[in-house]
Amino acid sequence: IAGCRSLRVQSPRGASGARLLGFDRDNDLALLDVPALADARAATLRTGGDVVLGEQIMFAGFPLRAFVSDELHVSTGIVSALAGPKGDRRYIQLGAAVQPGDSGGPVMDSSGQVIAVVTGTLDPAPVERATGLRPQNVGFAVRGERVQRFLDDLGVSYRSTRPEGRIDGTRIAERAKGFTVLVECLK
Repeated sequence: IAGCRSLRVQSPRGASGARLLGFDRDNDLALLDVPALADARAATLRTGGDVVLGEQIMFAGFPLRAFVSDELHVSTGIVSALAGPKGDRRYIQLGAAVQPGDSGGPVMDSSGQVIAVVTGTLDPAPVERATGLRPQNVGFAVRGERVQRFLDDLGVSYRSTRPEGRIDGTRIAERAKGFTVLVECLK
């Protein structure tokens, strides 16, 4: 968000402007107002259940769109660690292929509820220099509790519920299509 002259959102309804309502630099979160999507289905945040090591996840985003497509992509994986870089407990580690363009996308549990937001990957260069190996499938996401605290601090209401039963991955992906949009920074 820093350095953007304006923001544009691409959704199935087309392109529309967006206004920044708030941001949290420490947790890599931003909240946008997109009037054209006021009636869109909102994501449901999971409450009352800790993220569990090994939990199956699906996340949605727009990775490498200059090379693949502008369509929403989903990826699956697991929660591979309960902390992020250098043990940072604000994050969880994802055992999944996070790519540029996935940042800001929802991380959903097996019932389609959002448990985190994708933030990025491990910088492979220092790891490769130190070990001779290029790390793979080491992504990070800011925990859902941080997202909820951010929204609470801004006085924004949101849908939340306790953990529910499992649903098919195709249904989770379909839900994600309803609340995941491409955000473009225009400089």
